[in-house]
Amino acid sequence: MRTMKKLLPLLLVLLLLLTAAAPVFAESSGKATVTVKYVTGDKNKTIAKNRTITGTPGKHFSVKVRDIAGYTFIGFSDDHPNDFVFPKNKMTVLVHYAKGAAATVKYLDTYGNTIYPSVKLTGIPGAVYTINTPSIQGYVLSQVQDPNHGVFSSKGNTVKVIYTPTGIPTPAPTTQVRLTVQSVEIGSGAVLKNITNQAVMLPATINLSNYNHQVPGYSYYTTLVNGVTPSSNLVSLHGDTTVSFIYSGNIPTPPPVVKDATLYVYAIDEDTGDILSTVYSGNMRQGSSFRLSPPSFNGYAYDYTEVNGGPDWSSSITVNYDTVVVYYYNMLYMRDVPVAVDPTPDPYDPDIPVAPSSLDNDDDDAWLASLSDDDWSAIAGALVDGWEY
Repeated sequence: MRTMKKLLPLLLVLLLLLTAAAPVFAESSGKATVTVKYVTGDKNKTIAKNRTITGTPGKHFSVKVRDIAGYTFIGFSDDHPNDFVFPKNKMTVLVHYAKGAAATVKYLDTYGNTIYPSVKLTGIPGAVYTINTPSIQGYVLSQVQDPNHGVFSSKGNTVKVIYTPTGIPTPAPTTQVRLTVQSVEIGSGAVLKNITNQAVMLPATINLSNYNHQVPGYSYYTTLVNGVTPSSNLVSLHGDTTVSFIYSGNIPTPPPVVKDATLYVYAIDEDTGDILSTVYSGNMRQGSSFRLSPPSFNGYAYDYTEVNGGPDWSSSITVNYDTVVVYYYNMLYMRDVPVAVDPTPDPYDPDIPVAPSSLDNDDDDAWLASLSDDDWSAIAGALVDGWEY
């Protein structure tokens, strides 16, 4: 009875600790501030009012992409997806735009009359667009006139899709037409290489694979015939034809925006959730490498590592964003479990020492201290009431 009275306060303290235990990753009660900037060009010129977002550190959020007149959204810094995490304090998100470009597609008959609603195509300078040639009742497609060869220009352009009325006899084709074949830089429309410019007698079919159109320092992108992507390398000529091999290269791109990322590294008791040590806490350059090296602690054995809440067995990580690393440890040594000691000997194993009856706390300590190395060996691997190995 006296032993139970002494154990009762200890049981109450243990119950309070269990009910009040906080999670390992308790979120900060404070607010994080994120500034969203809408920019364009190499110098990140601001083109719209900044936006401020507040939230709880560690929570995910997305950024609203605004519609800005005259500009086209192209992405976030470092091609970051639209999934961000509130930092501990402050951070800035850059939303990049490019100066918009447009091409107006007009559908006309051979007399210049509009026979189908015009279409406005939008994009960024240097991007390739595709022209739709719908079937129009009473007309057949004649030709596509596109001075920019299917590439957006900052100056804009007009594409004319010409149809011939089916009720009017089509004139006999000219026996001689002009064939122009060239390599063109995407974006600027500059001619990089004049391959041929010659008169061709009809009927005629050309094979696009016969033309050497490679340009050193540039990468091939696509081929356009009178502004339209051909369905095969064999192209039949019906009138003056321009073949453009489109190349990309030497196009300036915005420099990547590099910022600091915050790294937290903790060592934690897996059973209790207690922080054994704050191994590291500070800022690192985005893209830096951090070696995962769990430190040693007396009485503990390292178990495993978590990175941002997920197990990680690698030897190092790349810190691209705010990151939390946790080393988990298990306790090694014997610890007292607050339950009553059973004084009854085990009749099936007389070699295992059993605590004498009617022991108080001091007697417990004295009895443990009296055990020899052989006694401890007997206890190891056996169930001893009131103790946990």
